[in-house]
Amino acid sequence: MRIAVIAFSGKGGALAKQIASLLPRWRMGEMHQVRILVPETHKTEAVEAFDSLDCVMEEIFRSSGMIVFVGACGIAVRAIAPYIRSKLTDPGVLVTDECGDYVIPILSGHIGGANEFGRWLADAIGAEPVITTATDRNGVFAVDTFAVKNHLHIENPSMIKEVSSGLLNGQKVGVISEFPIQGHLPRGLILISDRPGNGGIGQQLQTGIRIGTQSEDVLQNLYFERACVLTPVDLVAGMGCRRGKSAVELEFFLKEILKKHHINIHRIGKLCSVDKKADEQGLIGLADRLGIPFETYSAAELNAIPGEDGAFSNSDFVREQTGTDNVCERSACLGSGHGRKLIAKQTMDGMTLAVYQREMQLMF
Repeated sequence: MRIAVIAFSGKGGALAKQIASLLPRWRMGEMHQVRILVPETHKTEAVEAFDSLDCVMEEIFRSSGMIVFVGACGIAVRAIAPYIRSKLTDPGVLVTDECGDYVIPILSGHIGGANEFGRWLADAIGAEPVITTATDRNGVFAVDTFAVKNHLHIENPSMIKEVSSGLLNGQKVGVISEFPIQGHLPRGLILISDRPGNGGIGQQLQTGIRIGTQSEDVLQNLYFERACVLTPVDLVAGMGCRRGKSAVELEFFLKEILKKHHINIHRIGKLCSVDKKADEQGLIGLADRLGIPFETYSAAELNAIPGEDGAFSNSDFVREQTGTDNVCERSACLGSGHGRKLIAKQTMDGMTLAVYQREMQLMF
């Protein structure tokens, strides 16, 4: 995750450095790119300086997954206000006072992860977290937080508020899932896991949550008036291409193949290829357009994937060019954690694509 820590004074800068030094402990095992930014007048070693926050804020907001302001809430609110777009895409934003007494998430508490990060950061620096979202304050299930933690795409974000409002008002909310869900069922939820007539609820509920890959669901229509629809982000696309292919061409190819197989593009959570394509602007641009990570692997890593003869299609030409006999299938397989092949190698005008499915494990 890209994390920016912004301070405005010498004292704030010292706290910003302390926060940056602690960040390797946040979600251990993940890699973080951390920036510390201070005004030019307070620049010291290992920090970036800005003359005016207005001149750099748009780039910081666009490129960061989490932003921490060390200073006043008012400064942070005015700085980010022009760039706020959607709770689905905005980064998590927090404020801590320069004394390090309080940590206050102010934007994207759930989907952006600011509430979770805020609790961790407060504990790390010995501060008090100030969490203001209604579901957190009342100990009520938050469907957007559940979606983020379980790698689920929210198809109709307007329903987030309806689910939360229903639970806060004491209403029951039903859950239908194509996948098994582990853990304790949160208060207010009713899990409907079987066919009609098994585990029925006696009457139609106003609101429900549907987790699955199907565009329509009989059980949903039977039990709910309206549903928040969550699609699993469980697929990895492996791609190879001739040099110079544009992001537009690659996106068209991907969408055409997914359409042919009746697959929702929101299920694609990662784009993979061989490391010789790490600088391929078309692939980089495609990942940016889809809002997903782009990962590449060496030919040696791809060739080391176990598999019986015929597990991957092979090409002597591709081996000559990249060092491995198959880029798209092998990279998708590795990127999915050796998942299940869903779409075998497809080709079109110098582009190749394969899609693998990783195992889904849902947890309350």
